[in-house]
Amino acid sequence: MNSSLQLPNLSVRARQRDALLQMLSACTAGADALEDNNDVWKVLIYDSVGRDIIAPLLQVADLRAAGVTLHMMLHASRQPIPDVPAVYFVEPTKENVTRVCSDSAKGFYASLWVNFTNSISRDLLESFADKLATVSNPSPFAGRIARVYDMYTSFLSLEDNLFHLNLPGSYVALNAPNVTDSEVEATIKSIVDRLFCLIVTLGVAPIIRAQRGGPAMHVARMLEQRIREHLISSNNIFSEALSFAAAPAERPLLVIVDRSADMSVMLHHTWTYQALAHDTLGLKLNRVTVPMKDENNTMGEVRKRVFDLDKSDSFWEKNAGLPFPMVADAVENALQLYQKEVADLNRSAGSISGEPIDPESATLKDGAKTSKLAAAISSIPELSKKKRTIDLHTNIATAILDQIKDRGLDGFFQVEEELLMRPSTFDVERILALLRNMKGTVTDKLRLFLVYYLCVDNATEDDLKKCVTALETAGCSDLNAYGYLKSIRAFTKKVSAIPTAPLAASTSIGSGYAASVLDTLSQVASNVNKLIISADKAFAASRIVQTLMDRKGDTSILEEYETLDPKAPKGSVPPAAARPSKEAVLFIVGPGNYIEFQNCQDQVCSKVVQEGKTTKFVPNGKTVIYGATELCTGSEFLDQLQKSGGSTAAS
Repeated sequence: MNSSLQLPNLSVRARQRDALLQMLSACTAGADALEDNNDVWKVLIYDSVGRDIIAPLLQVADLRAAGVTLHMMLHASRQPIPDVPAVYFVEPTKENVTRVCSDSAKGFYASLWVNFTNSISRDLLESFADKLATVSNPSPFAGRIARVYDMYTSFLSLEDNLFHLNLPGSYVALNAPNVTDSEVEATIKSIVDRLFCLIVTLGVAPIIRAQRGGPAMHVARMLEQRIREHLISSNNIFSEALSFAAAPAERPLLVIVDRSADMSVMLHHTWTYQALAHDTLGLKLNRVTVPMKDENNTMGEVRKRVFDLDKSDSFWEKNAGLPFPMVADAVENALQLYQKEVADLNRSAGSISGEPIDPESATLKDGAKTSKLAAAISSIPELSKKKRTIDLHTNIATAILDQIKDRGLDGFFQVEEELLMRPSTFDVERILALLRNMKGTVTDKLRLFLVYYLCVDNATEDDLKKCVTALETAGCSDLNAYGYLKSIRAFTKKVSAIPTAPLAASTSIGSGYAASVLDTLSQVASNVNKLIISADKAFAASRIVQTLMDRKGDTSILEEYETLDPKAPKGSVPPAAARPSKEAVLFIVGPGNYIEFQNCQDQVCSKVVQEGKTTKFVPNGKTVIYGATELCTGSEFLDQLQKSGGSTAAS
């Protein structure tokens, strides 16, 4: 039985992973089984799209367990392995189809199991068949294509409740003034194609709620039509999807929101562990690259190491969404616990009742001693794993801390938090002080200014000019993003009312760092101010999805979001839309980030519990899967705004 069949809630990661494992297990014909089980040795061939889909879901050990002994890029130079079947996982493109046909014609593998990441078009499928027919005359190997299958998995699952469509540059593609209607339609079609893959993987047709007007409504209507067509077709893909994904007890909501509903969240500096790893270290596909300092290197060179961060890392799973100072404390606590367990191990293994133990000379009458020794020795692998985890997060936390201190990120975060909480009373002099400060990159300062501009409706022209002058003095020569936001200000008034991010209660940076045997985390300067962080405020996207799930709250949201149901007669309002929902998919048409994702988990899927001075988020039984066309850091989104502003000037 697949693990996804036992999940009480939607889990996009588990279901996409199950789909990939089924793809690998389907390759059973035409190869010799192993003696000890029914697995079949096979090779896995993928392109860059297939590789990125697999990377967050299956490690090398998982592939080996599924019988994959070798995995290679489709367009790389490869040697024939004619006695082994090959599983292909590639995007349905003309170039990929041509290469698959070439492999078949040359007899590279015993059989070819071709799986396309998305649905292959009829024209390309016919071209595929024609190419195989053409090569079959001189080659006896063309008939070795064992299967051609549409996987509908063209999206990236990073966590159980986090995905994105891997469509970089999506904001520019949808919103730049010089983009043509045909280009916008092509982008929307790509979004719908990949969002449909998500729906198929989940195995249930949702009720769609979409923001009227703009790209979100276009996506919703096109997606509803796509789902409706499949539901009434003789080859209903949802029926097949249910073979590996259990349908939830109730149909979830799919809430589609335009990025314009909240622009400031994309520029906001952050304070949680996962979001900081993304913003400062470039976390991508659940992997982070960390610069490692070598004190013995007199040349000052910095080497880099890549770490995997996923569900297999219990520390990451527990602490990824917490404010960074709490994570620093958790690293220290984990280290102290490890040191205590090592000391206990040494006492158990080294002596009992003050007498040393010699395992080789122990006799049967020493049974109590030998059993204690065996128990101590058996704990060594677990302790070694804990030590590796501590080392990993010590290195990551140290690298993030260096960025915080060098760039003064705590100052940017604190001012932006207060901006979002009290925009009408905010003193521009606090902005100017940071813009004129030596700390912080030009990008950090421009992000701060744009958050100020988006949030403070009553900012005077004189105040804005002072900020622009301070930016130019700091070396900011490109203000296209500011020009772009000014040009659309009339359409983004609502962002000024967006509340603050959901982080834990007041805490101070660095309070938990101590010099240790790892000798990498050190005391942070004691003059860093305590950050007052609100734990009960939701961003716009969280308020929207919560209101639509609960069917109560802000009536303007309920009225603004249209209901579409691919299972209901066209034009009717489905009764299910009037009932509260426990499960939802929130999809942002445009870039998203870990700040907004964490906000949804804290504000919609949790309830706030106060334990003394500590604020905790406890699950409340709701599930929200957060997704976007791509995940962007603040700098990457700023770059898209700059490009949009550049196109504004050009037009």
